[in-house]
Amino acid sequence: MTEIGVNPGEAVTTGRTAGTLAQSFSGLSTMFTSAVDSAYLFAMESPVMAGYAEFGEENATNMAKVRAHGEALSGNIEAGGADGGATDKKIEEQYQGVRELLLRDLNYELTRE
Repeated sequence: MTEIGVNPGEAVTTGRTAGTLAQSFSGLSTMFTSAVDSAYLFAMESPVMAGYAEFGEENATNMAKVRAHGEALSGNIEAGGADGGATDKKIEEQYQGVRELLLRDLNYELTRE
């Protein structure tokens, strides 16, 4: 039998992991820009030098977007887990006495550590 639903505890953990990963990008764009600036100084030739600034800015901006996307993903995963747990709790309250018939615990109890 396949079970459909959300495990709020796992969702919160996964959301936090995604947030930690997103935060690791915070200094990456600065380090990348610094590396591109250093390469620019050693390029020494005008046609080669011309592309460094645009390349550095464009990719540093993209890295910042990846970080922002990861942070949003983190919040969305945690919120989805919390909503799943809240739904389970609300349903349990509406169907008092049915819990004993279930083959497993309801998810809302897993939302907090």
